[in-house]
Amino acid sequence: MPLDQYVTKRFGKKTSAEIVRGAVLELTYTANDMAPFARDMGYVDGKGKVKAPIKWDEDRRRMLRAKLDAVYFHLYGVTDRDNVRYIYSTFGIIEREEIAAHGRYQRLQVQFRSVNTLSDAFHGVARPPRASHCDPVWSKIKL
Repeated sequence: MPLDQYVTKRFGKKTSAEIVRGAVLELTYTANDMAPFARDMGYVDGKGKVKAPIKWDEDRRRMLRAKLDAVYFHLYGVTDRDNVRYIYSTFGIIEREEIAAHGRYQRLQVQFRSVNTLSDAFHGVARPPRASHCDPVWSKIKL
């Protein structure tokens, strides 16, 4: 994938690069030993001091991973639900573990919401946030 797509592919007001950068920072900076990375990413307060690590929140982390997957699906042109479903079907162990733990393949359901949300943003479609029985955090997430 050409690197310029990170800047030219926009989802609403944000570029792919901005979405990826924010998600990677939030998934990575969860402990003080990652403060140099956070500083390099510009995660500092008004005085230039690195902000506190980001609290570990499993629901939020699941959403961020789905958002990253959705961005890369779009960047590589994979936006059809059947294709996304096929790709996720290749992770059989994860699927079995999630069905055993949650009664459904939760990761795939969250991914469909993420792909739809980014697709709407990419095409300039504004929809009101909606709650989801499969991921209660999703309605609170902003691009």
